[in-house]
Amino acid sequence: MSAWNEAGNGDWAAVPVAEAPTHPNLTVVKSGNGIETATAADAVQVDAGSTVNFAYSITNTGDTPVEITRVNDSVLGDLTAPSGFSGALGLNESVEFLASGAVPAGAYRNTVSVEWREAGTQLALVPKTDDWFGFGVTRDLSIVKTGNGELALTEDDRVNVAAGANVAFNYTITNNGNVPVTGLALADDVLGSVQAPAGFTGTLDANGGSVTFTATAPVPAGAYVNTATATGSSAGRPVSAETRWHGFGVTSDLSVVKTGNGVATASADQPYYTTADATVQFEYAITNNGNADVTITSVNDDVLGTLATPVGFSGVLGAGASVTYFASGQVPAGDYHNTVIATATAQGGGTLSASDEWFGFGVTDDLSVVKSGDSVTNDSADDAHRVVAGSTVEFVYVVTNSGNAPVALSISDDRLGQLTPPPGFSGTLGAGQSVEFKANGAIPAGDYHNTATVDGRSSAGVALRPSDDWFGFGVTDGLTVVKTGNGIATASEGEAVHVAAGSLVEFSYTVTNDGNSPVVVSEVRDDRIGQLSPPAGFGGVLGANESVDFIANGSVPAGSYRNIATVTAENEFGAQLTASDDWFGFGDVKTPENPGTNEGSGGANGGGQLPNTGAAGFEPLAIGAGLLLLSGAALVLIRSRSRRRRAG
Repeated sequence: MSAWNEAGNGDWAAVPVAEAPTHPNLTVVKSGNGIETATAADAVQVDAGSTVNFAYSITNTGDTPVEITRVNDSVLGDLTAPSGFSGALGLNESVEFLASGAVPAGAYRNTVSVEWREAGTQLALVPKTDDWFGFGVTRDLSIVKTGNGELALTEDDRVNVAAGANVAFNYTITNNGNVPVTGLALADDVLGSVQAPAGFTGTLDANGGSVTFTATAPVPAGAYVNTATATGSSAGRPVSAETRWHGFGVTSDLSVVKTGNGVATASADQPYYTTADATVQFEYAITNNGNADVTITSVNDDVLGTLATPVGFSGVLGAGASVTYFASGQVPAGDYHNTVIATATAQGGGTLSASDEWFGFGVTDDLSVVKSGDSVTNDSADDAHRVVAGSTVEFVYVVTNSGNAPVALSISDDRLGQLTPPPGFSGTLGAGQSVEFKANGAIPAGDYHNTATVDGRSSAGVALRPSDDWFGFGVTDGLTVVKTGNGIATASEGEAVHVAAGSLVEFSYTVTNDGNSPVVVSEVRDDRIGQLSPPAGFGGVLGANESVDFIANGSVPAGSYRNIATVTAENEFGAQLTASDDWFGFGDVKTPENPGTNEGSGGANGGGQLPNTGAAGFEPLAIGAGLLLLSGAALVLIRSRSRRRRAG
């Protein structure tokens, strides 16, 4: 050793030396999970609450043995010495205490303090210490998703929006942990990756750092759910958060179908026909064709007004459900149109409306038929159309629809049967239209009556059966004359009536109308006597089945006698009728008694005179008879006879 001498001359000096003093020293090093930390900046990050294995290495770095009397952890308390350690620690010797403890969330610091003394002494030395810094990491990432500003975490919380409408989604991600989150990303299982907001680096600060992502997308019809997932890294480990949003795409479709008496109509071209002023029962079937409830607010008929809500109906109409309203009203004559409008409120707001039109027609029925024969119409037998019996009459049947709607019809004649429709007639007669059917038929003798009947059905389904009668008369002609002389009729010369030649005979001419229609007798003529004068009071018209007697006197000359009575008449149609009858007589001449031979006349009978044959003696009588005949007067008598002869 060199010592500086007090003389300062630099020479070595001999100094007596005492025993050198000891220098005890101790070093303590604390580690957690094998890691030493010097400052808080070096803190070891572990999951909050996780257990850390602490090691406390104590080394005697002095020059004298020491004794360890106590090892204390400021958090864990006094440590238990390792097995076999007596507390003495020689030069450069080390001992390691062990302990473990949970590191709570956040900054963590504990300090080990070692109490010691120099071996063999009781003098406590200044405790040796060492700090350990840790950090209890909490990882807590959360995400809140809203649609149009509303949370909807469950189906019960779903947000109703119009199907197809865009929804504004907000995703607010918050770092509730105590260490930053890095590499933050957001994905939506429906929308895909969601773009980060401008300026965001991907790192969320600890303890409440947050960021909001946004997206817009339509919500389809029906139930809708999407899941948003945020991912990142926190203290070297992945973190994530997830949330759901429930929506419902509301389809709003309200419809109404109006029927009248069970019939729906599409247009005025196809109305429902009913009798004018008839009451129609209307039904209004309202259906919610959407997928969410609607609330019916009003049902209005523009003719009948606001309809009453059905009994028991709350006004809420579920998806796919229907409700029927009822009303009744009269349909006036002619076109009828009314419109129903149903209004409702949809879920999520908004007004719905649906309408339907109904077309009706109030039918007025007025179907008539007029039948004519040979262009003649009549209403009774007194006005009968008279034709020659057996002649053919052309019948025309004019059917007129004076109503306001079409009528389906056919027509029949009780004599001629079902009539054939005219060409082009379909069987339906429009409003205000007429159609002519035609048929021919023979008119028999006498009174004739037939009825035309239309079998119609109105557009309202009402049976219509108008009819019309027609009267005719078949005229028959039958003119006869029966001539008698002195009350005796003769048919042939063999039946000749014998009268004295030149005697006056009363002739009777019975003229009979055997037809069924009056005739006008224009002349009664006897081919011997000439034209006969009519009987007093006879105007010339001879009714059906009536007779009239003409009377005349005339003498019958000697020998065979025949005269012919001829009657001329006209029927009501101007046709000439004739009838005739013969009468046979015989004028008997009486023979004078024989006076003997006429000597002066010569011949067989003496005197040359011829026998009297009756001719010479009849001459004056004949002349007289002729004069009587020429001057004969007719006697008049009108009478009915049952015995008649028909004209040939």
